[in-house]
Amino acid sequence: MIKYDKLWLTMQERGITKYTLHKEYHFSKSLIHRLQNNEGVSMNTINTLCNILDCKIEDIATHYKLALTDYSALASLFLCKKRSQPQL
Repeated sequence: MIKYDKLWLTMQERGITKYTLHKEYHFSKSLIHRLQNNEGVSMNTINTLCNILDCKIEDIATHYKLALTDYSALASLFLCKKRSQPQL
């Protein structure tokens, strides 16, 4: 699991707000929401944040290893989503 807790501290140190990301750097509100909720974002987003904040990846994100039971839950969720998608 990736968490973005360090992102908010780094932004504060650099004087960048969520409003600035949205208005000056054109980050969508949904992207900011995904970051706030530690949801998946693209590597391009991570790269852009590192460039804006002049920092390294480890200054904005931390990887936490999932327990074996967490992997099972994720696999079940993934399979449920695949089954619920309409077939073309």
